[in-house]
Amino acid sequence: MQRNLTIVICLLAIAGIATADQGRTEIGPTDTFPIVIDTPGSYVLTADLHVTNHDATAIEITADGVSLDLGGHVVRGPGQSTATGGGIFASQHAGLTIRNGTVQEFLYGIIILGGDPDQGSNRIEDLTVGWCGHDGVALSGGTARNIVVHDNGLTVQTAYGLNCVRCAIRDVTARGNYNGIRVFIGSAENCLASENLSNGFDLVTASLRGGAASENGGDGVYSSAKSVVIGVTVASNTGWGIQLTSGSASNVVNCTGGGNGAGNITGCADGNGCHQNYLP
Repeated sequence: MQRNLTIVICLLAIAGIATADQGRTEIGPTDTFPIVIDTPGSYVLTADLHVTNHDATAIEITADGVSLDLGGHVVRGPGQSTATGGGIFASQHAGLTIRNGTVQEFLYGIIILGGDPDQGSNRIEDLTVGWCGHDGVALSGGTARNIVVHDNGLTVQTAYGLNCVRCAIRDVTARGNYNGIRVFIGSAENCLASENLSNGFDLVTASLRGGAASENGGDGVYSSAKSVVIGVTVASNTGWGIQLTSGSASNVVNCTGGGNGAGNITGCADGNGCHQNYLP
């Protein structure tokens, strides 16, 4: 029996996964991708990973209830100009947590699709995601906190640093992406969007509270449908500081800023509301 157990542990180590003493499963160095996590539990990365195959995904999660700690390490792809795979991918699973590390140089950095915000919300936190060919992070049905997304999707007009659907985000910084942050049915609090090639924030039936949008190549904040913007600073954007689509039933309250190329705010009189702002 002891000999059989030893063989099992050795085989796991060869595959890049071994059981840690503290009850977490360690993911160690490997050249075989994707690493598939198909069992609920707690996992920790013990070394940097480097994917050189342009169409390979680094880590794929195929189970509910997985906590993945990157251990402060880097998950690196083959480069944003050649990669067609993703850094970390999960679809239709709940109760996932991904945290504490860096993902870079894939087509997509982190993709978590199909989560249910009311049933074991998925969570990402304390991460940096950069130099990906399309979205840095695509999150559906979950929460994101303390995330930095930078230099993603630089040649793709539909790409975002963080693309969020039915989720809540907080303390996210989007810098130097094609577009900064998109929130489709959800909320964003204390987020920063700067130096993105196009819009800083794109809102669709969303709330944006606090934070700032500055020096973006498009609008600082663009709302296309029934959104609320409260206490946001918009400054030195090439387009509008805040642009509200006509008839979108959006509201802007207590926002400040100036020096925006096209003007500081537009659309207030066209089926939208603007109150107590200082946007001269």
